[in-house]
Amino acid sequence: MSAPLRPTLLLLSCALAGCAQSGSYPSLLPRPIERGETGTPAPASPASAAARDPAIAARIAQLVGQAHDGQSAFDRSLPDARASVARAGAAGSEGWIAAQEAVSALESARTPTATALADLDALSKEKAQATPAAGEEDLAAIDTAIDEVSALTQAQDDQIGQLSGALASF
Repeated sequence: MSAPLRPTLLLLSCALAGCAQSGSYPSLLPRPIERGETGTPAPASPASAAARDPAIAARIAQLVGQAHDGQSAFDRSLPDARASVARAGAAGSEGWIAAQEAVSALESARTPTATALADLDALSKEKAQATPAAGEEDLAAIDTAIDEVSALTQAQDDQIGQLSGALASF
């Protein structure tokens, strides 16, 4: 490398360092899956999520089922994404690009879960505005479902964040 080029590269690398994202970075501790945990919370018991309105109960069951289907798709895509990230190579290489694609596929696999959470939130707002006092049991059932699906989406977000963070370090 020529001598005049070195100061330019040094200045450029210092300037780019200021562009790094700030925030929390993935932990280097073993991930839940590495400790033998699946990250999937136990399904809510039917008694704790009993809605009074049968239509609401059916909609909740449908959305929670959709979320679990999304979790299953996510779980099927996760090993491939992890393996791709593990063999990624340098940024911009074919392996790195394949790992980016695998993480994108993982993000797509979680779409049913994220959509179910958004639909449950909308259902909660709709029910609260329609019948604020009379629908307390229905709202409690919706809130229980939201908690369950939120736990799924948070675990998925954590996994994607860890994989994306690993790719960013290449």
